[in-house]
Amino acid sequence: MNLQIYISETTVLPESRLRQRPQIILTLPRAVKPLTSLANLSIEGRIHIELTHLKGKAEHLSFIPEKQVFDDELLMTPKDLSPTIPSFHDFESLSIKRFSYTEDNAPFSCISFSRFPCLKELILINLNIQIIPEDIGLLHSLEKLDLSGNDFVNLPTSMKNLSKLKHARLSNCVRLEALPELAELQSLNLSGCSSLKSLLEPPQSVQEVTTYSLLELEIDNCTEVKSFSHQLSHFTRLKYLNLSSNDFESIPESITELTSLGTLHLNNCKKLKSVEDLPQSVEHLYAHGCDSLENVTLSPNHSIKHLDLSHCFSLQQDEQLITQFLTEEVSSVQRSICLPGARIPRYFENQSSGRSTTISLSPIRFKLAALGFAACIMVSCERSVYLQFPAFSYDWSYEKDDEVIRINLRPNLYESEIEEEETMASHHLVVIHVASCVKNERIEELRLESHLQFPGEFRFPPADIRACGIRMIYED
Repeated sequence: MNLQIYISETTVLPESRLRQRPQIILTLPRAVKPLTSLANLSIEGRIHIELTHLKGKAEHLSFIPEKQVFDDELLMTPKDLSPTIPSFHDFESLSIKRFSYTEDNAPFSCISFSRFPCLKELILINLNIQIIPEDIGLLHSLEKLDLSGNDFVNLPTSMKNLSKLKHARLSNCVRLEALPELAELQSLNLSGCSSLKSLLEPPQSVQEVTTYSLLELEIDNCTEVKSFSHQLSHFTRLKYLNLSSNDFESIPESITELTSLGTLHLNNCKKLKSVEDLPQSVEHLYAHGCDSLENVTLSPNHSIKHLDLSHCFSLQQDEQLITQFLTEEVSSVQRSICLPGARIPRYFENQSSGRSTTISLSPIRFKLAALGFAACIMVSCERSVYLQFPAFSYDWSYEKDDEVIRINLRPNLYESEIEEEETMASHHLVVIHVASCVKNERIEELRLESHLQFPGEFRFPPADIRACGIRMIYED
């Protein structure tokens, strides 16, 4: 039901008669039952907001007061079912949204936040707001801010006073060009800020150096940012970095200085040609759909647990890269890699076409401890569907009674955005290294079985397994 709800404001003189206080009036449809108490409010529909400092249309409104409002505090007008909430002075959370961003939507008017001094969370999404008021810097309790999908070009410099602000999301603010100093932030999402030119506010003097607390940064599809390398060097505490859909040909040099970086996203960087000199701390590297990527170099003591190079069809080093990935120094760690490839490398000494293969057990197993195994599965996709294997897209089991190692793959599926005249088959190798103690002293023969699992809506599987191979790993 598309409800029409009106949010307006009035002022009343409290019993103390010292100062008038504002109240919010909710004009609800007659079908809505009278409210008896209010711990928090969340409504959706055609919402018309007419407050002194907030005006415009929205599709979602929610707020959380500091304490629950009971029926004796809710002033009801029986005629039109308009509850009056005593005050929004103590609101801890305010959320106003439209469900999608459209460039020609009427802008929401955001004049002041002075009526909401206690906010800890402020969410204003897809409202085409053109100016954020300077007094946002007075929200000293603010911890979480989401201004995604708005039309402002810059943000108030007063935001540097938000010492408790830890999480900010500004995704799809397509006109945003610069940021204020936000030194205390721990996570910042700037995805799709396609006009953004700088991540840093220029220093007032040469001696001025800002220490940033940022741990997570998403700047995918921010193609106008100049000098990624210089700017990233200021965020030395980063653990998570998303640089997807940008135009650089090699990764920014300063990434080597990010010694705490654990996850790096480079997906769909169409001009990226090489990946090298990664910090040893990186455990998850995603470079799906990098069309120009030719070379990936891993250090002998790398820490990578998952490497996604799916749909990087310019890559011509499958055996070499797999050997680097399965370095002896990391044989006790479970890890996986996905990359283009149309044949099982020779490293996997037990291999055959199809979903299963027999494992020939060497007599050496009686003398040395088994450390685990490395398996390689070749997946062929015949349709205009992208397969992607994230870090936890597989599981494995050892079924002792059947003497079988079973691996189940559950890829993510994406439809190709490019219409091709002929459907081309794409082949990928999924390599899984498992540290396990498969007790095989009394086993004469083992088998590997591999399976692809898809959601139920696929009547015909969009991919199949063409070949597989496995190598048992023993202690030196």
